[in-house]
Amino acid sequence: MSDKKTETIMKLESLIQAIPVKQISGNTNKEISGLDSDSRNIQQDFLFVAVKGTAVDGHQFIDKAIESGATAIVCEEMPENITPTTTYIQVSDSKEALGLLASEWYANPSRQLTLVGVTGTNGKTTIATLLYEMFRLFGEKAGLLSTVCNYIDEKAVPATHTTPDPITLNKLLREMVDVGCRYAFMEVSSHSADQKRIAGLDFDGGIFTNLTRDHLDYHKTVEAYLKAKKSFFDHLPKNAFALTNLDDKSGMVMLQNTKAAKHTYSLKTLADYKGRIIESRLDGTTLEINGREVEEYVDVRESLLDMLRNRLGLTSVKKGCEVGECGACTVIIDGETIDSCIYLAVWAEGKNIRTLEGLEKNGELTRIQEAFIEEGAIQCGFCTPGFIMSATVLLERGEKLSRDAIRKHMAGNLCRCTGYENIVNAVEKVMDENETRRGKTVR
Repeated sequence: MSDKKTETIMKLESLIQAIPVKQISGNTNKEISGLDSDSRNIQQDFLFVAVKGTAVDGHQFIDKAIESGATAIVCEEMPENITPTTTYIQVSDSKEALGLLASEWYANPSRQLTLVGVTGTNGKTTIATLLYEMFRLFGEKAGLLSTVCNYIDEKAVPATHTTPDPITLNKLLREMVDVGCRYAFMEVSSHSADQKRIAGLDFDGGIFTNLTRDHLDYHKTVEAYLKAKKSFFDHLPKNAFALTNLDDKSGMVMLQNTKAAKHTYSLKTLADYKGRIIESRLDGTTLEINGREVEEYVDVRESLLDMLRNRLGLTSVKKGCEVGECGACTVIIDGETIDSCIYLAVWAEGKNIRTLEGLEKNGELTRIQEAFIEEGAIQCGFCTPGFIMSATVLLERGEKLSRDAIRKHMAGNLCRCTGYENIVNAVEKVMDENETRRGKTVR
């Protein structure tokens, strides 16, 4: 990710103080005007970091980077043909070096923020976003790095990855510092931990949600997936905190080698933060947290935009937000679920459009809404509407499907929280009831 910083020039000898160096060939008393790991983005007097990626080895593009203007190269393997005017810095791990150099280039912005990372298979987006919104409601300036969208205080910046590349990541953190942010909350994916995209960041806390069989196309084994998640906690400093889910079998594994202060939370057993769901309803939830009862009323039958912005104070959700991923604004257009805010669906004029509040008759809940309550399938205000709308379309087809088929059919219309068994339970329950009434055979 290229970022030519016309106002920033750094001496190479000063910049490479941030990384462990094996050997240097060439002059380090030269000025660097930018850095990048993509040879296509290299400009005059740039530092090129040759990274061995999953598909491409950056060492193959060292000559191209030099042709484009790079005057310094960071690499793991010294090239056979050395250019006399180019400085070569050999390191053991160029992925880690890129993160350290990016942090140094942007004056280590993570050290000027209270930075909290959230990792786990499910729940990263929800927790990071809620923390960001909560701190802003407290009157604090805060930033968010998320799968759905990045925020520099209230300024939205489109997201391309769960965790950006090191240069983009530090650029965003620097912008947060420059506008006065004191806090930042970010999703930390297993890919970013494994690829060391978070190297050089000074985290003040880490939160673990859960771990299920996911991303095995990349990690290959559950053990490798767990190790990648755990590495995030292993590198937390002593003055940070590590908060883990005690109800997940991998929860305590995350804390095994961390130097951070260890804390736990749970719904099922004794923990530092013990929660209990007293009652879960479509219009809200009653909780008990460390013995204190808390009730939050959320009417998901009202305008979803109004609910998220006015009732919950989630000002990052805007009219025409164009996110279209979370499910909060899912609508049914001519019998098909569309994950797009109703305000964006102008192209659907003249078509049959149904919203969540339009499913009910005479103010009574539909059977699938009741089943979601009965099976404890109510998730956050972002996810639940999309779940219900997608389930409605599936049920209206009149078919009896297997659990795997239910999950597959719904996954295309929902956010990354799909896979929760209680959601599948609710859909399967109503499907079975409908099948019993119709007396049809299973397809």
